Amino acid sequence: MLRSSVITYDGLPISSGGAHGLRTRSPKVALEQVRDFLRMCTDNSSPSDVFVEVIVSRSFQKEFTVPLAERLTAHLGTPIRRHAGAEDIAHRWTLTAHQIDEHVELIAQACPLPRHPFKIQPFVVAALFKFRLVSQETNVALPGQDVAYYGNFSPRPGQLMGESQLYARISERSTVSLFLNFPFSRAVRELSSGGGLRPGQPTFFTFTEPLETVVFDEARKQVFGSQNQGSDCRRLGLR
Repeated sequence: MLRSSVITYDGLPISSGGAHGLRTRSPKVALEQVRDFLRMCTDNSSPSDVFVEVIVSRSFQKEFTVPLAERLTAHLGTPIRRHAGAEDIAHRWTLTAHQIDEHVELIAQACPLPRHPFKIQPFVVAALFKFRLVSQETNVALPGQDVAYYGNFSPRPGQLMGESQLYARISERSTVSLFLNFPFSRAVRELSSGGGLRPGQPTFFTFTEPLETVVFDEARKQVFGSQNQGSDCRRLGLR
């Protein structure tokens, strides 16, 4: 049966960078923060897509990026190349989940990384995770989280209503992009009583505030824990 509404959290606006920065400069700590969040708050901690990327640019010393790209090519094969800016070429190699730690370790060993005028990280491990949010009390996936409930509706390329995502870019300055679905009937009823919903029509709400300020009590209680208690789901350490 199709559902008429869902509340979503869609990260930061593009004007603010489109992703949350993590409050650590350690790639290994950032990776553990992401894994802690996935273990404690979701039903899946296995990535659907993983890659390592090196940016070759005039903004970075060739002594750093060129030998690094050559080393990864010898180990992982020919990379996929794309333009990441007027003078920046991204070299990307697909990884398996089992290869994440060793390449994050390489980033950690290479820190501090060269600086780019637009804060582009020259060496990144990126991973996309798709999941359902779970109850903090039972560790069971909360109901209503299935793309079929929303007619496989895609609000933008790569996203489906009813399916939450976390896209992490692990480096010296790590970031995460979040797309979370909160299919809570109580919150939807409260919105309906305020005249914010049209009966019988799908309605999707996007919040651009920091994650901790999502105001729906049911979402806060069931996913992020009570305000009076520490919640493992706050371990991401978002800025």
